[in-house]
Amino acid sequence: MRAELGKLTQTCDWLAPNTPKRGKTMQDQRSTRGLLLAALFLLTIFSNEVSCKQPKLYPQPNYETKEYWTRDAQQSMDRASRVLQQLRYSAKNVILFIGDGMGVSTVTAGRILKGQLKNSSGEEASLAFDEFDHAGLIRTYNMDRQTPDSASTATAFMCGVKTNGYMLGVNQDAKLGSCSTYDSRQHDVVSFLKFASEQGKATGVLTTDRLTGATPAPAYASSVSRQWQDDTDRNTDDSSPDSPEQRRRCPDIATQLVDRAVNFTVLMGGGRLKLLPKNVTTMDQFGGVQVNGTRSDGINLVERWSSLQRQLGRRPVYVETADELRNLRADQADSVLGLLSTEKMRYHSTNIRSEGYREPSLADMTRKALEVLRKNSNGFALMVEGARIDSGHHANQAQRALYDVLAFDEAVQVATEMTSIEDTLIVVSADHSHVFTIGHYGYRGQPILGKMVSKSSDGSLQYPALVPRHSESHSAEDVALFARGPGAHLFQSVHQQSYIGHVIMKAGCLGWYARTGNCLQDPESATSAATVDPALPRMVRHRLQSMDRASRVLQELRYSAKNVILFIGDGMGVSTVTAGRILKGQLKNSSGEEASLAFDEFDHAGLIRTYNLDRQTPDSAATATAFLCGVKTNFYTLGVNQNAKLGSCSTYDSRQHDVVSFLKLASEQGRATGVVTTSRLTGATPAPAFASCVSRRWQDDTDRDTDSSSEDTVEQRRDCPDIATQMVDRGVNFTVLMGGGRLKFLPKNVTTVDQVTGRTYRGTRSDGVNLVERWKTLQGQFGRRAQYVETADDLRSIQPDNVDSVLALTSIADMQYHVININSSGYREPSLADMTKKTLEVLTKNPKGFALLVEGGRIDNGHHGNRAQRALYEVVAFDEAIQTAMEMTSIEDTLIVVSADHSHVFTIGYYGRRGQPVLGKVMSSEEPLRYATASDGMQYTAVSYGDGPGAEVGRPRRNISEDSPESSYDYRYPSLVPRSTESHAGEDVSVMARGPGAQLFHSVHQQSYIAHVIMKAACLGWYADTGNCLKAPEAVSTTSPGDIPTTTTKSAVAKVSRQNVSLIMSAAALIVLRSL
Repeated sequence: MRAELGKLTQTCDWLAPNTPKRGKTMQDQRSTRGLLLAALFLLTIFSNEVSCKQPKLYPQPNYETKEYWTRDAQQSMDRASRVLQQLRYSAKNVILFIGDGMGVSTVTAGRILKGQLKNSSGEEASLAFDEFDHAGLIRTYNMDRQTPDSASTATAFMCGVKTNGYMLGVNQDAKLGSCSTYDSRQHDVVSFLKFASEQGKATGVLTTDRLTGATPAPAYASSVSRQWQDDTDRNTDDSSPDSPEQRRRCPDIATQLVDRAVNFTVLMGGGRLKLLPKNVTTMDQFGGVQVNGTRSDGINLVERWSSLQRQLGRRPVYVETADELRNLRADQADSVLGLLSTEKMRYHSTNIRSEGYREPSLADMTRKALEVLRKNSNGFALMVEGARIDSGHHANQAQRALYDVLAFDEAVQVATEMTSIEDTLIVVSADHSHVFTIGHYGYRGQPILGKMVSKSSDGSLQYPALVPRHSESHSAEDVALFARGPGAHLFQSVHQQSYIGHVIMKAGCLGWYARTGNCLQDPESATSAATVDPALPRMVRHRLQSMDRASRVLQELRYSAKNVILFIGDGMGVSTVTAGRILKGQLKNSSGEEASLAFDEFDHAGLIRTYNLDRQTPDSAATATAFLCGVKTNFYTLGVNQNAKLGSCSTYDSRQHDVVSFLKLASEQGRATGVVTTSRLTGATPAPAFASCVSRRWQDDTDRDTDSSSEDTVEQRRDCPDIATQMVDRGVNFTVLMGGGRLKFLPKNVTTVDQVTGRTYRGTRSDGVNLVERWKTLQGQFGRRAQYVETADDLRSIQPDNVDSVLALTSIADMQYHVININSSGYREPSLADMTKKTLEVLTKNPKGFALLVEGGRIDNGHHGNRAQRALYEVVAFDEAIQTAMEMTSIEDTLIVVSADHSHVFTIGYYGRRGQPVLGKVMSSEEPLRYATASDGMQYTAVSYGDGPGAEVGRPRRNISEDSPESSYDYRYPSLVPRSTESHAGEDVSVMARGPGAQLFHSVHQQSYIAHVIMKAACLGWYADTGNCLKAPEAVSTTSPGDIPTTTTKSAVAKVSRQNVSLIMSAAALIVLRSL
């Protein structure tokens, strides 16, 4: 790869260094070149043929005006109120879609590709399931593995029981590969599809994998090894502790497909050879050649299936080709077996480009299956797997993986069109994620598949990987879940993967839920049977309690929020949340995967789309403007809309460009307000709370005056106040301001002590203004008792009853990393939890309520340095601050929202054992006391990065055999692309919420939506001016709220009339829930 870097820069003039443009230094040029290289090698194909044609940018939509974000938020909140109608119905039909390996980063990249194939920039596009009414996150670990495989995950989501790796349809007590110890009565678990079949519903399994593959198999089979797809696989399995004779006692998966799924209505997928004996040939439609089956027992399972179906009085139809499937008439078929490929079905990208035979698509299969299944008046249950997403990722062939996301999306769209939301629950999720990431700070419309290489259209070429392995690894991070229809509301937070099976069974009234009457029912038929029986197995009790909680939390709709707290984990993507959760558990001496962060227990969850107006991968200034002010804007600008020009004070007009944060609006209403951060108070995330600036770099006047990237003269730039000045002047009514960055507030002739090192430093301001003194003076002029603090002791000494306002500059720059701070033998800065606690003691005095922003700012810094230990300890510190806030506030009147501004190119994977140290090197799965090695014979860590300083230019992959990563917070974890600083990622981030208004976070939302929900829930700004707030049911009116504003300022009003959100449905839903 290093050689390819050199070759590319020599071949492509536009990547080579050149004369700096106006306002750009040679160093800036080199930085830009580095970004381009990172963009190329993070999501670009290796090839010997390099095209130097500059990649085009797909066009950005013209409707994303500053007014758009308010309209978008209003429509989303309207939808959030309407979807509660679904609670009244049980599900006649259930469909589970599984995108194999479709992690959050894959969903985001697939969405962008979908838009770009329609010649848009892509980031604004939506997959069919993005529009579903409910979303949550799923924890995927196995009972014995930190990073799961598909067999055990499928057992979890279909049977409701987590199990060990590489086994399917059995519980954790079964032993991998051991038929001699297997007892079906003790070990077997049953899928929701089997239960549906037993209750007379039509049932179906569709996959682009073999029908005997790891994901579809638990629908009908129980096996102590996923490898035993046919009898030859079983008999020749050298990894089994049993003899071949002992193994023969366990039926192979293909045999179980025919015998145990005898009452399944539709079975479609690949893997024909697994059902045919070696002396039988079948046509491979692509190759045009005859191939032999693989079974050793001489049994033709296709003929056996047909015979069994006829014995049961059914009209069976067996199909092998696309034409046969198209010609199949649903009214003439009672059961269908479609073996549409000899092995796995083709990649969608290959199939659609074929000039010869084309296999049916997953959408074709779904359409035909539904035509057959919906004939049954009792309803149906269906599982559909998009399997080749996983295969593409395993081969590092991202184009193949992402095109299969689109094929999967088309199948979901078909299902939504052919079913009714009134009686059909559709769930979309993944079995696991992959160590796949997107990030490069590309512009909006950056081709997601990197049209930098001439052969990218082939799809067969490989994208780069850090660790050389014969097959790319699964990831351990949480995956997303999307749902619509009856029972969808039960997916509202962070759940175990086994929860999926239980919700489907409860909503569809299947299995134990049917036998005990513990189902989702119509209000008039609901009984007290839906209580949690303490005699039930612990696992079932736990799932029932989770579902009961999902119903109870909707009572929060009755309250508006007196107080709001927004917690932002800077750079805390889904992979970081998962790794942080594991670390939290391991610090308490548990395996870690089962641990929970404080916000994992929140009642509502969703996903947030983070792109900036002009960038595919965002920065923190623009994202903070979105979630604080409700308007998406351009990269590196803050507190202004998209019409402001980066770095241009000469064209800046505050009246046209400024947008206002919910904190400013709360302050104007007389509420207490606060900003707490572990970064500088003038940093990119806290700054939009009180400032508007055309450059995030202008933290003090020296930064502004020396900014060579600006096209303005120094004199022109001085017309724009720096961020520190705006904090003191425009944030004059903020009650509490706490964080680092003291030097930005002091002139160069004033010194201050760094308590950590004991050194004395001078301020950095050039204008001679001491902003700390200015803040004190201004607070005094308002008659407030103001207190300024710098040290941990000063902070602890604050008496809330004796102060009206607090400024705490507790560090000269960014605050210390938590892991360094807690291990310091000398001075320790206050923790984020300490700061949050003291802030809340001051803010809660205000009888009108308060609004607070808390940022865990150093998570981001740790990742940028490839120092995962620093980043993950910051997640633990962030979690402690959230726990503090939960304990000091009431869910009855305080909305708490937890999210991130963006993600990072950070992954966690490599099939580690359960309890694998998340910050350590991966342990061998075969020999627990050995470290695993890659194809190059070298060891690798459980976490790693797509780019950053953990890689070195011109050097091969690091040999870490002598390293002890978890023992040092200075350790740089390995990365693929060498960069001076690791980059952000473009994938969605999660949002978690509890309290009044939390139910409005329920699906996939734009980042600007966060601010609008907060303003609506707390009745701030335009929402207060028009009465369009969250209210108790008795206070609801049907009066029109008036026009939607163009920005969040009070004065700006657009001309788009919308009706007020009616909460009458909320009250109805509560009556229903109480009856359940």
